Amino acid sequence: MNDKTQTLTFTQQVDAPVEQLYFALTNQPALQTWLCNVAEIDASENGRFYVWWNEGYYASGKFTKVEENKGVSFTWHGLGEPTPTKVEITLKKKDGGTLVTLKHSEVGTGKAWEDTTKEFKEAWTKALTNLQFVMEKGIDKRIYDQPLLGIYPGGFLNEKEAKRLGVPVEKGTWITGIVEGSGAEAAGLQADDVVHEVAGTVIETGFSFAQAVRAYKAGDEVEMIVYRGSEKKSIPVKLSRRPFPEVPPTAKELAKEVEKSYNQLDKELEAIFEGASEEEASKRPAPEEWSAKETLAHLLYTERWAFLAISTAVGGQRGPGFFNHLEQLKALADSYPKVADLIADIKLNEKLTVATLATLPDEIVARKVSYIGLANTFLPLLGLPQHTRSHFPQMQAAIEAAREK
Repeated sequence: MNDKTQTLTFTQQVDAPVEQLYFALTNQPALQTWLCNVAEIDASENGRFYVWWNEGYYASGKFTKVEENKGVSFTWHGLGEPTPTKVEITLKKKDGGTLVTLKHSEVGTGKAWEDTTKEFKEAWTKALTNLQFVMEKGIDKRIYDQPLLGIYPGGFLNEKEAKRLGVPVEKGTWITGIVEGSGAEAAGLQADDVVHEVAGTVIETGFSFAQAVRAYKAGDEVEMIVYRGSEKKSIPVKLSRRPFPEVPPTAKELAKEVEKSYNQLDKELEAIFEGASEEEASKRPAPEEWSAKETLAHLLYTERWAFLAISTAVGGQRGPGFFNHLEQLKALADSYPKVADLIADIKLNEKLTVATLATLPDEIVARKVSYIGLANTFLPLLGLPQHTRSHFPQMQAAIEAAREK
């Protein structure tokens, strides 16, 4: 180091094996759970290194050293920073866990670097604290520390959805369900309410929610502008603390919990279609709205996605996604002669999910960053069961609309 540069050094003791820490440094999805929002990396010598945050900051570079279970080094050039710098992260077994040491070198001195140096110090301290939290508890602290609004958003408004919901605005998100025991429930919010603003921030994307409550904590009260049809309401909502998930310690116990949840959901699902004719289940409330049977097709898509989510988690890969195209949903729904056939296939795919979860490898269960995130995808408190249940009123309403015509 010369007199024009400095090296910033940070350390963090983590109660996790060296092998798991190395995975968190070199695997794209794992890196995103503790450091950034998006990562594109090739953890090999001269491989690419790119990280991005929702706030718009990003940094790029290349790996200069990758030593299995020992550490990595890469170049770093972030948005607005005067010159490239270097980062070295080393791993060492200590006190039954791992000592992580991060050195950010070739950081300039003087006025031009004052803000950047301060940001490096704050950001790396927070990142390593989050790394410890993720590795020991399996939860991204950045998310866990955010207060909870207590709503399940259905999507973001466009002209079609605004017309369907009868609201005079085209920005916001409609509510599909309310978290039990939350401030939103206490405030009287309900399904199909449209949240237009939270704490003065107009809701246009998922990032809008995070921005709106960034300065608040659990127990604080925020003002929400909500439309219930054409009626505009200003509603104070007390922010809740996010529930900490209780995840079964073994794959087989997790599978049993998920199976129990599926059995309950299946009973509720069958009750919705009890007495409904095939015509009623297949009729759309409006030309661009899903019929009850098409919504079932969406739930089947989701269950098939769930199986792929397990596979990618085991492989340390980025999870898949899918797009809800109305005509594709119709094609899938129409391929089943009867609603009962479609429900039976959903149940079959649920059994496949349960069986696959029960056989998760021991090394995945031990790797909390993978196992707990995967478990939360399927457990009732935070995962897919809430998504499935959020569609029940939609299917019921579609059937009732068909009976009225």
